[in-house]
Amino acid sequence: MFDFDKIIERKSDKCRKWDHAFVCSRFGEVPQDFIPLWIADMDFTSPPAVIDGFQRIVEHGTFGYTYSFDEFYAAVIGFQRDRHHVNVERDWITLTYGTVSTLHYLVQAFCQPGDSVMMNTPVYDPFAMATQRQGVQVLANPLKIEDNRYHLDFALIEDQLKRHKPKAMAFMLSA
Repeated sequence: MFDFDKIIERKSDKCRKWDHAFVCSRFGEVPQDFIPLWIADMDFTSPPAVIDGFQRIVEHGTFGYTYSFDEFYAAVIGFQRDRHHVNVERDWITLTYGTVSTLHYLVQAFCQPGDSVMMNTPVYDPFAMATQRQGVQVLANPLKIEDNRYHLDFALIEDQLKRHKPKAMAFMLSA
């Protein structure tokens, strides 16, 4: 079992999540003892299996480009099946090199300035910025909090789809 309770000091490693000046530049003045809930940057060491995998790559000594190999597809398909009970076809999977840059590409491909993209909020702010920088509006669809958990508001989604006719919906799932 991995210890996720070990506290790791992150302020000294140039971590923007904990950089007070950076956070203030993005969100305005915040207290020195703020709790940074704005970014999915983990504050625990990586599990040993992940570190071991990186160590093998480092010891090999090459850092070239790779491709989407059979084991990659099997891992993605298996994860979606086992975790989310969803059957994903191999042809549906496309390798990209960053979530935010991919969102930029999707908005450019499917939207025109003045269109809208529906996003559940709260959401990582670069997702909204990727949309807005293309002249496309974010149609916020706030998640409902019930029993201390976030849930989709299906009635609001249906209403917003009918009234605003967004060109896309950025639907982010957590692991």
